[in-house]
Amino acid sequence: MRILTVPEETEILRRKSEPVGKIDAEFIDFLIDLGQTLKSQHDPQGVGLSAIQVGKPLRVFATLLPEDLNLKASASEVAWQTRLAGAPAKWAALGEVRGRSSGAATNRKIQRAKTARPQLHFYLNPEITDHSLEKTLGDELTEDGKPFLEGCLSIPRYFGPVLRWPTITARAVVLSEKDLTDPDIYSASIADISSKVKSNFTLTDLSARVFQHEIDHLNGVLFVDHTLGEGHQLYQQNNHDLIALEGI
Repeated sequence: MRILTVPEETEILRRKSEPVGKIDAEFIDFLIDLGQTLKSQHDPQGVGLSAIQVGKPLRVFATLLPEDLNLKASASEVAWQTRLAGAPAKWAALGEVRGRSSGAATNRKIQRAKTARPQLHFYLNPEITDHSLEKTLGDELTEDGKPFLEGCLSIPRYFGPVLRWPTITARAVVLSEKDLTDPDIYSASIADISSKVKSNFTLTDLSARVFQHEIDHLNGVLFVDHTLGEGHQLYQQNNHDLIALEGI
């Protein structure tokens, strides 16, 4: 699948996606392709991808995150968990959502993070039902207290801080990668969406931030809308440096 990018395909990315009506074989095949597209991204490496980013206006997205990212982790640890080959340690590389750090990771932290295998999950008709009182710039994710910089596969090479809730309660029909490939579970998943029981769950830190980023996509909102609308600095990647953009 080809990922849509701005400015050429801004009009499509601005569309508000429609709820998923049913889960059938065609839809499962689409999810498999969506997941493979996300997993194949390496420059940058992505941690989330919504259906609208590949041109399908349905309320579903995929995430590729280590299972333990609901636990508080330093930006350096997160950087190593989804490491972008060749990226400098001074900013943590996450592709779809990118964090900046001081790069002071110990060998113990690096080895522990390298063992965390990213897991692919799909969220159908997701919604946020509750959240923490105040939003943050993600400074709780970084060792040096600097804002966490988000990026987007549809807006390559641009990054910026975004105010988001650090903890959210959400609701969605959740499918794992195994659900799409296991013959027994696959056949059991061919059902009307109304017959699927939605899962309720709490997300914190990076997982919560990724979830909110992807919900935005389903509503036609891009992270730069927040960055610029909130008066924050937008950055552009130039080789291994981040250049502050002026006059935007």
